[in-house]
Amino acid sequence: MYALEFRTANRHHTWLRCAICETKAPLERVRRGQPDMTRWRILRIPGTVQTACAKWRSCLLYTSDAADD
Repeated sequence: MYALEFRTANRHHTWLRCAICETKAPLERVRRGQPDMTRWRILRIPGTVQTACAKWRSCLLYTSDAADD
């Protein structure tokens, strides 16, 4: 699983997790589309999207193998 994070402009330069995905490619596309790529990073994190989303009921679940409806 991968996480896309954004570095804030505040004095602490906090990293905010913006998205998680089972594959890296969709997150790379988002990162490449940003005006300042240096403020974005992609991290490999343990677990699955399902377990990460189980913590937050309002989390949108996206899997790369999801069928288009």
